[in-house]
Amino acid sequence: MTDGYSADTDQVAEVYSYYQHDVPNSMSDLDIAEQIIETFGVAPDPTDRAADHRLASYVDRGNRPLARGDVIAIDHRYYALTGSGTGLAAIARPRTAPTGQPLPPGTTQL
Repeated sequence: MTDGYSADTDQVAEVYSYYQHDVPNSMSDLDIAEQIIETFGVAPDPTDRAADHRLASYVDRGNRPLARGDVIAIDHRYYALTGSGTGLAAIARPRTAPTGQPLPPGTTQL
């Protein structure tokens, strides 16, 4: 069981997607997830000109930083964030919220 995400009651909405083409085969899902959390788990500094363009796009769409209960997908494998840092729990493919359904503040569906 994860903290913040329940497969029985929660649905997820895809809010951002990108392809990273140069991932070494030696990188584990945990390594990739750590990069995702480092990138999308913080509010951007608007004065930081070197900020990752993906974070700027994510935030410009109205999304908040990643938090406990959010789900990350890596090549059709799914992980729920369980707490601070990089706490992750592998989960089955989550149910997807229907397009057009009202979503919580800070969540903008693709």
